[in-house]
Amino acid sequence: MPIDIDEDDLAELFRRPDMAASVLLGYELDDFQSAELKMDWFFPFTLNLSGTSTGKTLLMWITSQLRCIMLNGTEKAPGHLAGMYFPNFGGVGQKQFWPYFEHTMERWPRFRRELKTYRKKVHEELGGSCWSMNYRNGSRLDMPAPDFLNDAASQAGLRFNSLWVDEIFEIAAKSRGVDRKLLGRVTREAQSTEHPWLCNHTHMMGHAQSPSHPGYKYVDAYTRKMKDGSMRYKVYSFCHRDVSDNPRFRKLLANEENIANQKASMSPSQFANQILGLTDREGITFYPEPVLEACGGRRFVPEERRATNAHYILGFDAAPGQGLKSDWAAASILRVREVPVSEVHLQGMINGERVTFLRVGSRAFELCFVWAWRGQNLGAMDMAALIQTWHRLFHFSSIVLDPGGGGSLVYKELLKPEVELNGTRWRVTPLCTRWEPAQGDKLAIVHWFSRGNGRGTGPGDFNDLPHMEAQQGLDWSQDDGGFVHAAHNQFAARWHSGVMSYPALRKFRDPAEVAMWSATQRILQDRIEEGVAQLGKVRKRLTKEGALETTQRGFNRFTSSIKKDIAYSMLFAGMGAELLMHGDGTGDEDTDGAFG
Repeated sequence: MPIDIDEDDLAELFRRPDMAASVLLGYELDDFQSAELKMDWFFPFTLNLSGTSTGKTLLMWITSQLRCIMLNGTEKAPGHLAGMYFPNFGGVGQKQFWPYFEHTMERWPRFRRELKTYRKKVHEELGGSCWSMNYRNGSRLDMPAPDFLNDAASQAGLRFNSLWVDEIFEIAAKSRGVDRKLLGRVTREAQSTEHPWLCNHTHMMGHAQSPSHPGYKYVDAYTRKMKDGSMRYKVYSFCHRDVSDNPRFRKLLANEENIANQKASMSPSQFANQILGLTDREGITFYPEPVLEACGGRRFVPEERRATNAHYILGFDAAPGQGLKSDWAAASILRVREVPVSEVHLQGMINGERVTFLRVGSRAFELCFVWAWRGQNLGAMDMAALIQTWHRLFHFSSIVLDPGGGGSLVYKELLKPEVELNGTRWRVTPLCTRWEPAQGDKLAIVHWFSRGNGRGTGPGDFNDLPHMEAQQGLDWSQDDGGFVHAAHNQFAARWHSGVMSYPALRKFRDPAEVAMWSATQRILQDRIEEGVAQLGKVRKRLTKEGALETTQRGFNRFTSSIKKDIAYSMLFAGMGAELLMHGDGTGDEDTDGAFG
């Protein structure tokens, strides 16, 4: 049954959603909240980056209720179907969003009349996997548990008129479910396809992030639409500074003491993102320092040799010696441990530390950099001998080399059955790629950090990775710069999602603990920390005019204000891990347990 309001009055409520919130729901909004509501009402696609404590959850609830109550659907598709998705279903969804129903019914009887009743009770369905509210006009609001984080396969049959997704950046760092299965489901027949409030809507919320974050693609996409003149897309942000001087609103939304405490405990970048709702400008560091520091684990220590049953992957950035001013050669080792089923339940917190495993299909992995090195004035044979020495210590599953910058010269030495270092020669098992024609006496564990196979005869190992084929819509396989761009995006996503780790920085450790390490471990820790610091300085390159510098095909170029040799060896090792985990064609992944 349609809403029982005079047609002219209803038309006025459609034009004034802040008035509709007051009349139908009993909510008086602050000025900035009214502005937020109007943008979500008049723009079909919005991205709300507002800071903490600005009432985003309440705004989601108010907007969804107005659309469910005021929109009656069509003859073929009666009512309005709304979907609410929270990564923290049991926390934000059940404990913050859903209580607004009971609270509003108690204080505003007018709202209760718009809900469907069953045996004189409000017709809400609180199942284990989905909570639903039904409305008198045939509308329904569904709030499913976040099964969509595993590519949303269980949501495949749903069709919405309106969709709200909370913490979109957190989800984007851990799953592709929103892109693949949810955003494409806002296709239920609507009362109009063009009218700003009668058409279908998609609204996403989340803390502002830096351009390196995998979810920043939504900011880029919406901003491009806005620059092209579209009146259907809007990116907006408010914070505590936008709260009016009305004492009632300032008490609710602008707790100055809490804000001061957060400012003291957060880095400037975190405070700008989470509290002020500000995105960092383009060109800023691609691997933010707060993200990298959060990935350090005190349960990890540097390893001098293989210490557990795991895959050890060497990333090597070769730089043949050409004098005292030649670049440093650098290497790092990433340990990829497949987590036994008996340990997966430990994910969450271990000894006070947050632990996140990477789920790939039915398997779980723990990724940690445990070793790093750099050296200068080394010839190709010297570096090949070092790689063979480290291989004896760690038994590598994979070695990733850059074919440029000296990697191809080192590879020629790795093909030989003997190596020499400091005047000492010894026999070894030659190492090669799987593309080498004669492999009988060799071990094929070398991979090129390239889209080619190193022989100029076709695509390389990384071209077939299913989870990178359509990364951010980039056809990176057609451009060497595109491959580097895609690799950085993938590597950054691992850090942002918290699945990449390393031994925690010394400043976060008990000095007595570090004193118990061997001298070699302390040196290794210094090199690992140096590599993490280098990562923090990698950024998208800008032109003199301040615009992003790109390749001819539009891919970003990268630079750094300091040396980046160890950082790039870490990038190479990270890509080796992607090949190890996904080389069998497995594309589906999830960080199960990272959400409540």
